Amino acid sequence: MEQKKLRDLERRCIQEEAPQCVAACPIHVDARAFLAKAALGAWDEAVRVLAAAMPLPGIVARICDHPCQRECLRAESGGAIAIADLERAAIRRGKRGKAPVLLPAKGERVACVGGTLSSLVAAWDLARKGYEVTILAQGERLGGALREFPEGILPHAAIEEEVRLMREMGVRTRPIPKPGEPSLIEAVRAEFDAVYVASDEEDGVIEALGLGHLSIDPLTLSTSLAGLFIGRKGTEGDVFSPIEAVARGRKAATSMDRHLQKVSLTAEREREGPYKTRLITNLEGVASRPVVPMGDRTSGYSDAEAMEEASRCIGCECMECVKACLFLERFKS
Repeated sequence: MEQKKLRDLERRCIQEEAPQCVAACPIHVDARAFLAKAALGAWDEAVRVLAAAMPLPGIVARICDHPCQRECLRAESGGAIAIADLERAAIRRGKRGKAPVLLPAKGERVACVGGTLSSLVAAWDLARKGYEVTILAQGERLGGALREFPEGILPHAAIEEEVRLMREMGVRTRPIPKPGEPSLIEAVRAEFDAVYVASDEEDGVIEALGLGHLSIDPLTLSTSLAGLFIGRKGTEGDVFSPIEAVARGRKAATSMDRHLQKVSLTAEREREGPYKTRLITNLEGVASRPVVPMGDRTSGYSDAEAMEEASRCIGCECMECVKACLFLERFKS
């Protein structure tokens, strides 16, 4: 068979497509693999699955607003998996292992203006890509709205630990004047090779910096000023979404990297955020199992409760051809 025809046939197979929970996640955390580890009580491995896709996991795993959970197919047979509660259970129990691997230094200097979540994420990703990163923020304590979460959900110590790790990765921080300074952005652009301005919480930051007149490309967050990228939260009145802020910071880091590498800002970004997967999972024969109740809402799932809840995951896959073919059924593949 000709290679082209073979590849065309292979592309028709949907088994390797992402399950709905992964496709719905703006940063594509592998919830299916995470739940498989959590069901075994393998908390270190479960946390490593999160950290493979999730920046600042000690923060994000505790506060993610879980769009994946809303797409969970188990909802049709007993209720969606409590993924958010399980992420919190895992991050309390598991160890991250080694620090993130950094690519060789590229020599270019980038700045992230603002101490909010998307700015921290952009700094995290850019440091991993080998850039010299400086966060410019008011005050000594980074985090912005993160500091407003209850201690029981997001302890301040968890924020400080992620900031400490970022500094180990080489990220610098320094204060900036109040945004009213008329030439602040010009000075920052003159000093750095690329700049990201984060506006997760108040659109007034953009206006105060004199950037309100700039249009922002929603796909790349680029502006008409070369090397300047702006992340604006959703429409006014929207509730702050942690995972959308995370995705915004990651999008900015990707665009800044592409800008500095002098490659296309737009190519092959169709599946960068949430998308519709082609995977179809047959739920026939899947027995209904209710969500495992939490014995203590304050402390979260116990080990046994978390493992039982994670085991409710049906491990979405297609495998219809395997079910229909004796040869494939023998090898389960």
